[in-house]
Amino acid sequence: MYTGSKNKMQIHNAIVVRATDYKESDRLLRLFTYDAGIITAVIKGVKNPKAKLKFAGGLFSFCEYSLTEKGGFYSVVGASPIESLFAITQNPDMFKLACVMLEVSDVVVGSASAPSLFIELLKAFKGMLYDRQKPYFVAADYITKCLEFGGYSGRPMTFAPTAGTLEIAGPTDNKAALYKACYAIEKHFDVKLKAFTVL
Repeated sequence: MYTGSKNKMQIHNAIVVRATDYKESDRLLRLFTYDAGIITAVIKGVKNPKAKLKFAGGLFSFCEYSLTEKGGFYSVVGASPIESLFAITQNPDMFKLACVMLEVSDVVVGSASAPSLFIELLKAFKGMLYDRQKPYFVAADYITKCLEFGGYSGRPMTFAPTAGTLEIAGPTDNKAALYKACYAIEKHFDVKLKAFTVL
């Protein structure tokens, strides 16, 4: 990360975990950064059809973001794509699961630096997209790692190979594993996961 002395320019590799419409043509982005946890930044004009940074202003955008900061408020002033994750949106089940993973990341990480979790999220998405790993297992495995990162002290949840899949200890299928992990997130962080309700 580079921080300029005058305009406080910062460079972060980040994945958009939430994008909210703001004003007429802007969006507020929740950026899960490799080195600085979650940062909220406005990206201006991105809803315009010909916006130059349109590729950087939605869920699953994975870019190198250039940000300026003034009074604790961040603005996106530039972005360079790193890798496309948008294929996730083409599969309805995969899309729903990935949205849960993004929301859990937003809840768990906060302002803490979490490079290992950032890498785990990327590995999980690539596992879904390219390695044909079972999506429900991938999501449950990642959310379990989020629980560990967040200091979860409940009943340990471990995975073991079974007939070509990986399952959480106790439940006999990956969907049950995911549900158990999500319920634990909600209880531990006292939140309701909106994306979880559509699974």
